[in-house]
Amino acid sequence: MTLSHAAFNERLDDSHPAVERIADWMSSLGKPVKIQPTKKADNFLDAQRLRDDGDIKILSTGEMIEVKHQTTVWTDEKSYPYSSIIVSNKNSVDKNRGNVVVYIILNKDMTHAAMVPFATSEHWFLKKKKPGNTGVYEMFYLCPLEYVQFVELPVVSGGAYMRQ
Repeated sequence: MTLSHAAFNERLDDSHPAVERIADWMSSLGKPVKIQPTKKADNFLDAQRLRDDGDIKILSTGEMIEVKHQTTVWTDEKSYPYSSIIVSNKNSVDKNRGNVVVYIILNKDMTHAAMVPFATSEHWFLKKKKPGNTGVYEMFYLCPLEYVQFVELPVVSGGAYMRQ
């Protein structure tokens, strides 16, 4: 396993609290959801093959939710420090086109979320960026804030969702 692949697996492990936070929230809204299984690969090629279709499945509709967790501090559109928000890596969005219904991006403290429905994708644009978690330039879809819904996440007791 290469150093960068090991770092990928570490980031994958670190994403679980954010996914669980959103699953708890969705369950508290009465939406039956299931956290999708996490598949770890032994190498980069396997990682490409095992790339998932989303983090959370809404059981009543079969629709998928993709969850992201930022290190940025914000609570709403006014406090968000940029004019657009990163939706996800281009390859991931393109692979899941039509499967993921909404991208939910959490703030640093996981107290607020930015919801970016796939239905707004006609307004998204591509930008080459070097994220801090990888240090490698990649193409990302970004969405102007006017198409993003910011919400405060209530404190919920959690655990009412399914795991696979």
